[in-house]
Amino acid sequence: MFNNLKVKKKLLVGYGIVLIMTVLIAVFSMFQLKMANEDLENFMAGSVKADDLIKENRIATNIAARYLRDMVIEKDDSAYADKTAKVQENIATIKNNFETLQSMDVLDQDALNEYQNAMEGWFDIGDKVLSLLNENKREEAQEVVLEECTPALNKAVELVKPLKEETDQIRTKTMTESMDRTNKSLFMLMFMTAVAIVIGMWICLKVTKAIVKPVTEVVNAMVGIADGHMKQELTYQSKDELGALVNSVGKTCSVLEEVIRDLTRLMGEMAKGNFDLQAEDEIYKGDLTPILTSIRQMNHNLSNTLTQVQQISEQVAEGSDQVSSGAQNLSEASAEQASSVEELAATITEISENIKRTADNAKEASEKVYSAQDALTVSNDQMQEMIQAMSVISHKSEDIGKIIKTIEDIAFQTNILALNAAVEAARAGEAGRGFAVVADEVRNLASKSAEAAKNTTGLIEGTIEAVNNGTDIANRTAQALVETVESAGTVVTYVDDISTSAAEQAESIFQVRQGVDQIAGIVQTNSATAEESAAASEELSAQAQTLKNLVEVFNLRKDSVYAATHTSFHQKSVYHPTASTSSAATVVPSGNLAPTSGKALKVKRYEWDESWETGNQLIDSQHKEFIRRINNLLEACSLGKGRDEIFSAAQFLTEYTDKHFGDEEKLQKQYAYPDRVNHKKMHEGFKKTVKEINERLEKEGSSVALVGKINSDVAGWLINHIKKQDVKVAKHIEENS
Repeated sequence: MFNNLKVKKKLLVGYGIVLIMTVLIAVFSMFQLKMANEDLENFMAGSVKADDLIKENRIATNIAARYLRDMVIEKDDSAYADKTAKVQENIATIKNNFETLQSMDVLDQDALNEYQNAMEGWFDIGDKVLSLLNENKREEAQEVVLEECTPALNKAVELVKPLKEETDQIRTKTMTESMDRTNKSLFMLMFMTAVAIVIGMWICLKVTKAIVKPVTEVVNAMVGIADGHMKQELTYQSKDELGALVNSVGKTCSVLEEVIRDLTRLMGEMAKGNFDLQAEDEIYKGDLTPILTSIRQMNHNLSNTLTQVQQISEQVAEGSDQVSSGAQNLSEASAEQASSVEELAATITEISENIKRTADNAKEASEKVYSAQDALTVSNDQMQEMIQAMSVISHKSEDIGKIIKTIEDIAFQTNILALNAAVEAARAGEAGRGFAVVADEVRNLASKSAEAAKNTTGLIEGTIEAVNNGTDIANRTAQALVETVESAGTVVTYVDDISTSAAEQAESIFQVRQGVDQIAGIVQTNSATAEESAAASEELSAQAQTLKNLVEVFNLRKDSVYAATHTSFHQKSVYHPTASTSSAATVVPSGNLAPTSGKALKVKRYEWDESWETGNQLIDSQHKEFIRRINNLLEACSLGKGRDEIFSAAQFLTEYTDKHFGDEEKLQKQYAYPDRVNHKKMHEGFKKTVKEINERLEKEGSSVALVGKINSDVAGWLINHIKKQDVKVAKHIEENS
């Protein structure tokens, strides 16, 4: 029952009991003192006073007797009057004392009356002696003294002794009774004091235990939490404020333990590559909700990024397969071209031999002119076929160029995504370190793909140029064959000129043979280029498959989309379709990074949000200027401006950092902000970060990693600092203004 009382009631009950016992002891002590005082008064007004009166009577009797004796003995009667007055005065005193004794009713009445009667008899004798002395009957007076007065006095003395003994007995009895009562009172007082002390100590221990025990448990629990041990056992149970405090601390420990356990589970699963997770929403309450939001945002961002990488790796694999197929087709076409060229070379050789025989057998030319015309017709047809084959080679080369262009676009898109992934990994900090390695490998693969595509493009362009040259030579050869056919039609008329024409034809055939040799070389070059393209595409396909295998290790969320669904710090996002033939698209933050190959990568641009306002006009205006200068620095980096211009923007940010922090610290000092020492330490740490970024910008210039550091360590830190720290400063200033 006592444990269930409120602390205030416990203290009131405890102190009330002690106070009541103190009052009881005080009342009892006062009562006993009053009784002792009454006993003392009764004692002094009773036996003591009676004894004093008896003593006073005896003294007065002795004085009166002495004066009577002197008056009887002395012959000088000049002092009779004074002594008579003295005798009368003492007798009056004795009589008054007897009246007092009678009224007190302390002594035995019979003894007192007998003593009083004896004294009255002595008084009469004394009066008789005085009368005789007044009559100058001294001798008679002497006889009365000797015969009557002295015996009467002796009798009175004997009668007073029992009274004296009686007063002594009464005094002794009264003292004894008073001592007994005093001792009993003292014993009772000591007993009550001891009981009060015991009860007081019990109450003190009970109240102290009721307060110290829960406080000790709470202190131990808080020390454990400070040491990182969230699991704490609190056994104290009560319905008072301390019980409520212990219950609240216990609930706090339980909630923190559940949150830590859930965070450990989530981070452990994500570390294993499992992103398809569900958090326990009900345990994240109040200020713990942003933790859940951040974990979810990180999970979604990583899952979405990996989904993009997975899909793009599939696209790269498909593109590389297409390139490989095109390269194989080109290789087969080149083989067919080589066969055709060999046939053409054989045919031209035969034509050459026929021309020689025609020169040697001019006489037989007319007979064989028709066969030669037929042969030339066949040659012309074959030449037309060769021209068509060359045209096919040219078209195939253009198709390969388109495929290579597709590979370049895919490589560029992969590089963009790798840079985006690096920025997100930098923003994630330590948790994104592993993904940063994967992003770096993806960027390396994209670079190799772009380089291979570039080399293949060079080879294809050389092939196309060679094919164009071969086409020109083939056209000239075809024209020569047409002229030969026409000449053969009129060979009968020009038989005399056969020798000359044969020589000209031999020269033409020699040129044709050279052209055919050039075509053969080009065809071989095309074949080699096709084989190289096939090998490069196979390598690209293998690398894409490796990337895909790396991503497949992760268990991604089922609701992941090929777009970043969350942006941080209220950044604006813009949709940009890719340049590839794929229909996929990505959402990237606005703002440009250093242009690459004529294209721009996007970075975030921060827009002021009303939730960042502190309520202090000076602080909010400076925060807005701060955000603007951060955007200027990011823009300078994203647009690939010169190092001097970028460093100037960074230096401008540094100067404004010093100004803003100086103004803010003056306000804190002016309004006696209690946590201004720790706040200043935060400012110094941020200044150090800005200084390091300036040094890196001055030495290295802008880079993706540095832009990521500006986003996380400058913009991210500032916004978090505004929302958590500067709001407190502004509230303190408002309360103390």
